[in-house]
Amino acid sequence: MKNIFLFLILAMIFTNCSKESMEQQVQSDSLSTVSKNDNSYLFQPTVSPDSEAIKQRIQNFRGRLNNTETGGTDLRESNLTAKEAEWNIEANLNATYARADVSFSKLEKNKIEFDVPVSGGTIADADLLAAYKTAQDALANHYKQVNDKDKQVLAIDIELVKESTDKAQYQQISYIAIAPPALLRAASCEVYGETDFWYWGQDQGRCCEGGGEGIDAADVLGQELNLRYPLPDTHLYFTNIERRDIDPDSFPNPDDDVLNDSHRDYLIFDCYLDDDCDCINPDDMNWYYCNIREIITDLKPSGKNFSHIDLYDESTLSGEGGRVLHIGLIFYGKSIQCPCNPCSPLVHPSTCGCC
Repeated sequence: MKNIFLFLILAMIFTNCSKESMEQQVQSDSLSTVSKNDNSYLFQPTVSPDSEAIKQRIQNFRGRLNNTETGGTDLRESNLTAKEAEWNIEANLNATYARADVSFSKLEKNKIEFDVPVSGGTIADADLLAAYKTAQDALANHYKQVNDKDKQVLAIDIELVKESTDKAQYQQISYIAIAPPALLRAASCEVYGETDFWYWGQDQGRCCEGGGEGIDAADVLGQELNLRYPLPDTHLYFTNIERRDIDPDSFPNPDDDVLNDSHRDYLIFDCYLDDDCDCINPDDMNWYYCNIREIITDLKPSGKNFSHIDLYDESTLSGEGGRVLHIGLIFYGKSIQCPCNPCSPLVHPSTCGCC
């Protein structure tokens, strides 16, 4: 009797998965909101035309920090504002340690906040040096914590989040790229196959067939969106990094056939678990992937290149119901080319810095 009951449960699961896939197969040819035959990768960097001027600003800031540390005064300039400090700290960290064109399939993220004293609207050189060391130490600690032999700093984003008459508060987000993909395939709007039934989030892995625990649909979508070809004999890094927040509410589906049925109501995944939508089938995975590609392209600021997307799951769970969705941070920046490789964050900066 137990065996019969187990068989019935498995049969129901298999039938639901198969039926859902078959129902969506009819819709897979009508991706009206995406460019189905676009075979270009999102990461197609062009070097910024003002890159030489940017490099000079970076070198000037390094000289400023070095003089402050050694007690020299010959290169001192007027104190920087909190916003100018944001740009200089971020640009120097990226130029020294980051590689924007590294090939990867996973990202490790770390976020911190730190305060810097402000007086008369500017930051004293000693406090500027201390702020840079704080940011540098946070990056080094993040790098040490990533347990992977193939790791590389991808980008560091510094943002001035609050400023008062006596203090500037910064947020730092660093991303370490790991696990180079075994295969880079030509990008299209059909990247997921017949076994790609994924739970929406919470690292639950694959639905229907099982396995894959530790990742979920948001992770799998993000991995594909971040895929890139490594560029030969180059080292690019980003400056002027900026982020764009995306969520389902900002991107309703203009071609939704049935409103509020928890199926393709938005161009980014969103549903209510009461509607039995926690498992995303392959056709819907492709549909969300291609829509997010379009969103990334549409939001790209003029003069900047796509860096990466941090796509993650979010929920407002209550009991067995509640809303579940995907939310993302998209990063863009100016691409600068460097004649030498980046340094490890564990190496003292005095031995680095040709960029």
